[in-house]
Amino acid sequence: ALSLEDGLRLAVALSGPEAALPQVAVNRPSTTMVSSVTGVVLQPSDILDNTHWRKLTGDTAAFETCLEALAGTGVELVAEIGGSDGAGTAAGQWPSGGPDAAAATFVDRSSSFPDAVARAYEAGASVAFAGLFAGETRRRVSIPGYAFQRRSLWVQSR
Repeated sequence: ALSLEDGLRLAVALSGPEAALPQVAVNRPSTTMVSSVTGVVLQPSDILDNTHWRKLTGDTAAFETCLEALAGTGVELVAEIGGSDGAGTAAGQWPSGGPDAAAATFVDRSSSFPDAVARAYEAGASVAFAGLFAGETRRRVSIPGYAFQRRSLWVQSR
């Protein structure tokens, strides 16, 4: 629903309780999202304006209500984002009445970024790998083909 830049601007602004929220461009979500404000699945007609984002820092629906709504959609991959709020993780509290934990893959907010991307990819999500390393420079380094080739491989500083 938000570009990475707008999402980061919003996250920084939301960390300050009285901070003015930036104007952000909000698109229709391209995936199923459950609002932690209302506890229901977001519809294309739902407006995700600054009022909605500000509510995220205040009252939130019960975590279990959000998970029940999400489980009812039949999702196969659950990616949790956001800070730790003490509510636990979706994998640990997935509703017993909905699909069981084995029916969905969970990428929780405690995963490292590379682990989260790997788990999402393993679950069948499309990953733009070129974007993961954008801005990094790499170079090839020759290494021996077997363990007993006797020569040093120390990196020389320039």
